[in-house]
Amino acid sequence: MGSKEALDYVDPEDVREFQLRVPGVSQLDFHHLSTLVTSGNAFKRMTDGALRRELVVRMKSIKYLIPSLHTLQKDFKYLRPCTDTIIRLFSHNRNPYVTAQSLAFDAFSSKTLLGPDVLFFEKLKCLYLFIMRDMVGITGEWPLLEVGEMPHECARLPRSWYRLAHEARRLGFHSDEIARLVSEDPDEQVALRALREARPDSISEYSPSQLQGIVRTIVANFGEARDHITGKPSSEFTTTGVGEPISRRCGRQYSGAYARDRWNFDLAGFSDPTPESMDITSLFVRKSVFHAFWRIEEKPNVPTPEPEDEPMLPPQTESSSSENELMYSQGMPVHAEAQDQPILNWNNSYEHNRMRRRVEIRHRKKKKQKRAVRQASMRRISQTGKRKNRRLIQNLLERLQTAKQPMISPATQPVARQLAMQQQPTIQQQLIPYENTTSEISMAEDWGAVISTPTLDLIRPLAQTSEMTVLEFIKDDLNGGSWKEHKCHRESISEVIQHLKGHFKRDVEFYHQHEPRTIAEHELPRHDAICIAPKNVMFEERHFPAEEQL
Repeated sequence: MGSKEALDYVDPEDVREFQLRVPGVSQLDFHHLSTLVTSGNAFKRMTDGALRRELVVRMKSIKYLIPSLHTLQKDFKYLRPCTDTIIRLFSHNRNPYVTAQSLAFDAFSSKTLLGPDVLFFEKLKCLYLFIMRDMVGITGEWPLLEVGEMPHECARLPRSWYRLAHEARRLGFHSDEIARLVSEDPDEQVALRALREARPDSISEYSPSQLQGIVRTIVANFGEARDHITGKPSSEFTTTGVGEPISRRCGRQYSGAYARDRWNFDLAGFSDPTPESMDITSLFVRKSVFHAFWRIEEKPNVPTPEPEDEPMLPPQTESSSSENELMYSQGMPVHAEAQDQPILNWNNSYEHNRMRRRVEIRHRKKKKQKRAVRQASMRRISQTGKRKNRRLIQNLLERLQTAKQPMISPATQPVARQLAMQQQPTIQQQLIPYENTTSEISMAEDWGAVISTPTLDLIRPLAQTSEMTVLEFIKDDLNGGSWKEHKCHRESISEVIQHLKGHFKRDVEFYHQHEPRTIAEHELPRHDAICIAPKNVMFEERHFPAEEQL
């Protein structure tokens, strides 16, 4: 009734009477509930007659089954095999903290940076409905037995998983398990097994050039088999007579309803509004269950319930259901109908915003962690640089003192000694290659000393080694890659870079060895190891080679 105050009018008997009824579609349900409300047998604490009449009018806007906690618990038994199917299709090792929807989104080829969008949900709904149509063959579980029906032997059918993998790939989902299932045609496996059983390899062998042709011929003959049920039965959402009993409107599906309704599980049919009629069928129960979890948008120009009129806004639950042709390959009664779940109302836009917020929070956490690591690394580098600078200046002064001729101008020596005593941070020393003219060495922004080239000869042994490492990114076919190592002299780095640019045949970027931070080309000789890769390739820190690999 749309508010916490309204719950004061509800008692357990009211819940039992209202659950699993749909007064906006079934005339029988509306007549039953309106009689209870107007007579005062329902909501006994409600004394306002006008409020009762308003409640009767608002019941007409309820277009899907009204759930309760009891019916939801029974419906989960139907949805659990569907969820397990999705998880198995996209991941062998399930992380208990990762949902089926998250796995599906990671496997979706057209995903966006903002998280699940309308296209993703549409494709995932189609995949769920495909599983629901072939529940028995995929899960190996038989539906509830009809009255007088004998138990059936049931197992997972490899061909059902083969078709499911093809459908998932067609919808844009990709995973290692999907690739494996698509590559293994069960009919070909059966044909090969039959050929080898008839003529064991220990006795004879088939010509490799003819074996594939023989297998294709046998597989083609499999297609001559006829189904026990010709055509696909058509079901309606409503009936002019007495429809699905209340006791069969939640929980697991019955075999008769499964055989009759599963061919009508499609997104277009489930998106059509259901007109009012005498009563609902088992197919409408399936539609109501699916709508409860996915909030399928109905076609426009059709009045829909207002938010406060909705039966329930439940928490997110991920489910999938699958059922197979094993059902129709064995005769079964078609007189009974399915019992489905009238469960949760799951809004696509709500879920989209929820997933987007989750992605943004995860992204902010990663940025915060990377910033902390980078700051700690910079502090270590700064401290190491200060110690190296102090040692470098001390060594320089010792060498200058032991030299026979003065190698540093009088204006420079006091400044150098002053820097050696200071504790404030200094810029890491950058050495300039030896030239015939005087060279400038910058050790601090306020130190403008000029040292003669003989002095640089004393300093050069303390600089970087003459050899550099260049790591070339080699991209593979799996959207990944590896690093190929090149060694070169620091003086010939420009020639190596030009050669690698010609190899890539497009613009390139230069990166630090351990993190996705670019380097300007003129700064390359200052580093002992660099990474080169094509432009616009997205990297993370884990993609860069570890230091011990060099």
